[in-house]
Amino acid sequence: MGERYESDRVSRTTSEHDADRFGHARLDERAFALACGLLWSLGVAGIGFIARYGWAERWENLLADAYLGYGESATGIAIGAVWAFLDGASGGYAFAWLYNRLSR
Repeated sequence: MGERYESDRVSRTTSEHDADRFGHARLDERAFALACGLLWSLGVAGIGFIARYGWAERWENLLADAYLGYGESATGIAIGAVWAFLDGASGGYAFAWLYNRLSR
């Protein structure tokens, strides 16, 4: 139909972060782990903070069962945030690693 010009062809190199031949994007395990850890840590700290005012007390009790030292005090919130970061980061890394392996 029309003429093909050399400029019509797109040359690109593939890297680990590009989409593969089926269009699946790869997840950067480290970045995804840090994002999950940070978001979960902020969420757990937020629950601890609002539990001081009588809200989300059931959630606080649930998280206190999982995270040793977590509570509504400033120290308890900091301890819970560290536990939550480790929990979220390890879960995020495992998710990204598994996703990358299964999407090949």
